[in-house]
Amino acid sequence: MNTTAPNLDAMTRKELQAFAGTNAKEADEAINALPEPIRPEVRRRLVNYAYSRMAAIDCRLDGGISAALAYEARCDRAYDLLPDSVKW
Repeated sequence: MNTTAPNLDAMTRKELQAFAGTNAKEADEAINALPEPIRPEVRRRLVNYAYSRMAAIDCRLDGGISAALAYEARCDRAYDLLPDSVKW
């Protein structure tokens, strides 16, 4: 079981935004706030995952199902690249 990163799939859009921030400065702060054992590139991948997940949620709410599916595919690819220690 993972204890170093949050389950981004279980988060609401509001929780994802709180996790990842709304701009580059806040995203950097989110990356730096994750536990130190997580390598910087993995931390950045988690924040990028959160952004893609938010975009997918927004697309679904707006009726853009095909766009949502494309964002969700990005999430799947990013998840596959995560080390097991941070997978949920």
